[in-house]
Amino acid sequence: MRKALPRTEIVELSKDDDVIEVMRAAAGRAEVLAVGGGDGTVACAAGVAVETDRPLAVFPGGTFNHFAKDIGCESVAKTVDAIRRGSVSRVDLVYLNERQVVINTASIGSYPKFVQVREKLERRIGKPLAAVYAMLYVLRRDHPVRIRFDNKTIQTSLFFLGNSVYLPAGFAPSLRSRLDDGLIDVRILETGRRFSGVRILTALALGRLQRSPLYHELQVPEFTFTAVDGPTVLARDGEAGDRYTEAHFTVRYRALAVFRPLP
Repeated sequence: MRKALPRTEIVELSKDDDVIEVMRAAAGRAEVLAVGGGDGTVACAAGVAVETDRPLAVFPGGTFNHFAKDIGCESVAKTVDAIRRGSVSRVDLVYLNERQVVINTASIGSYPKFVQVREKLERRIGKPLAAVYAMLYVLRRDHPVRIRFDNKTIQTSLFFLGNSVYLPAGFAPSLRSRLDDGLIDVRILETGRRFSGVRILTALALGRLQRSPLYHELQVPEFTFTAVDGPTVLARDGEAGDRYTEAHFTVRYRALAVFRPLP
């Protein structure tokens, strides 16, 4: 890094550091804010970059690096090349209750566990069977949450929310074709109805989940839900987050300037 970008100031964080304050101080001394880490760390940096009006450079350094991959910076070399070329574009950010930044996804219920089990099995038994097994695993260990949105109350174990529209449709979203569509992608499986588990597994096995009345999908510029039975844990960008009774998500269209390879 120092050899490729000799004018770079590298700040190493300690476990006692206030990450946000360290990033703010670094942004105040620099023309570009760069960050190396996983998606949770990148989300913190994205918020600071917007707040301080600095372009963000992302160096992949986490386990999955979903955001870095989606902007085409899956390697340090690609990020360095984008900085050298001055290749910058603007992408959307989602804000939770006007304070917390979401760069990829947010979820409640058992969705993170569903993804973990599905991805573990995909290479061995294929994506369709892996999805069915993961769904069965989650539903058998169900910890449903009652939420209210759009004037209706439902019980769910699987709730996914994405910054920009994810592909494919259904409950295996994995990539984004663009990050500046101004939309929030919401997908919810309703698990509180009679025989809902059997109905969901059958629809998933037959490839008809999107047609099921238990599957809800919305693409909207803002979304709000209330946890009916009290605060529930909301995971953000791979991190187990805080508890919320009400969560309001809004898109800030093309809010973040980010270095990325351009065509």
